[in-house]
Amino acid sequence: MAAAGAAAEEYEEMLRVVEASATRIRWSLRPHSKRRLLNDILFLCTGLRPVVLMDYGGTMPELQDNLCSLLHHARQESSILSPLRLMVIKDMLYLIHAKGLAEHASPSARSQHKLAFVDLEKSCSKLLSDTEENGTLHEFVSIQDLFSANFPVDADVDLPIIQPETKGQMSEIPEENTMDNFGFRIAHGISLVIDLNPFLESAQIALPSLNGWLLGYPVTYLFRNESAETATQNLSKHSLHIYRIYAMSSISCQTLRAGTDEWQQPMDGSHASGSKAAAVAADGPGTQRTQYPYVTGSSIIALKFKDGVIMASDTGASYGSTLRYKSVERIKAVGKHSLIGASGEFSDFQEILRYLDELTLSDHMWDDGNSLGPKEVHSYLTRVMYNRRNKFDPLWNSLVIGGVKKGPKGEEKYLGMVNMIGTHFEENHIATGFGNHMAIPILRTEWREDMTFEEAVKLVEKCLLVLLYRDRSSINKFQIAKITTEGATIYPPYSLKTYWGFAAFENPAQGAVGSW
Repeated sequence: MAAAGAAAEEYEEMLRVVEASATRIRWSLRPHSKRRLLNDILFLCTGLRPVVLMDYGGTMPELQDNLCSLLHHARQESSILSPLRLMVIKDMLYLIHAKGLAEHASPSARSQHKLAFVDLEKSCSKLLSDTEENGTLHEFVSIQDLFSANFPVDADVDLPIIQPETKGQMSEIPEENTMDNFGFRIAHGISLVIDLNPFLESAQIALPSLNGWLLGYPVTYLFRNESAETATQNLSKHSLHIYRIYAMSSISCQTLRAGTDEWQQPMDGSHASGSKAAAVAADGPGTQRTQYPYVTGSSIIALKFKDGVIMASDTGASYGSTLRYKSVERIKAVGKHSLIGASGEFSDFQEILRYLDELTLSDHMWDDGNSLGPKEVHSYLTRVMYNRRNKFDPLWNSLVIGGVKKGPKGEEKYLGMVNMIGTHFEENHIATGFGNHMAIPILRTEWREDMTFEEAVKLVEKCLLVLLYRDRSSINKFQIAKITTEGATIYPPYSLKTYWGFAAFENPAQGAVGSW
């Protein structure tokens, strides 16, 4: 207990040194970025991670300069920070623990903790087996060997880590009596920045695949740079379920934790230590709740027409304020009688689709000649959304459910909506997101109950065009779906003709009130 307390105090002192060094170099970090930086440094120094991605705290090259100066000053006051380095791959900056990365890249560690690779270059993405011949996988292994050669386990962390013949590839801290960018004197020349671009210049493996291994993801998506578009489409269009089954030993978890030589054999052939597997069995896998929506879709437009229900959306998905993905389908068929469209967090929508797959499968297994209609699906989703809201773990979506099913009164068209806190209603026309403000007035004015499908398409396209002009998250790539008694039809994406010559677009500030 005393040793653990002393170690905790040492790490706390190290974090105070980092904070003081950031203040000394006048690096103004937002509170969230500051907490994340301190956590990442703590994870590196305690061995929880060998590499962290510096995707916060500023942009290159200022971010690299700030981190170099921070490490230089902090290392002089805390020896725990001595193994930390910066690593550059393409335009990405990483903070690494030199010995931790060396151990992570070593052949022994790679053989002990085998990665799960998913080939995204094929339309039917699947988990690759150890014996499967795959050129992309072979190239990935060669890059791992390159890391293992350039980061030897027995290297002295205070010396250049790259081999002597490649020493020129690293950025050096200037020699003694020189000044850094912030006016502080630098004590001695130690390599803090490792530029791996010369080594990986000819590599075809995509950077996200390399990140999957470096950052310790349980599953690595494997694809090459030339197949990036195909990989993105496969990842957005297909559901991917990966299972790893462990055969539990009959020996008790308590004995396993005591350090016996018993081990467990996963079905995929990789070995795991008994204590680690017992801990997983006892505590269960960790879960991460959606605290804030990251990859989000914009508006859904839906309305009833004479023969059924039509639904439309664009195919864009934004990562924060960046329009990151342009081929994401947010309208799906549910069973025989329903369509669902979603605004908001796309990963939560994928979770909802998983719920609906289980629901429709369970309904089909009854084999009683009946099937769930849109009204039942809507009722189910209102319970799901309200239940998650009450757990303070909401699904960050606004869902639109439409469909047609024969009822006591004949063919009954249904269109309903439910949001992330469980608020729900049924209406003749619905718009979510920004469309709730821009499209609803148009729908209220021009919608008719006896509209043909062609008229409904024109009205929906008018709403989509207004959103394209006014909503920065919208893109000119739209998808329309309809459902009638004959079933659901989801049409391929297409673009609309636009006109940007309006006077208000050419001079938006004319007539505006204010000093701008």
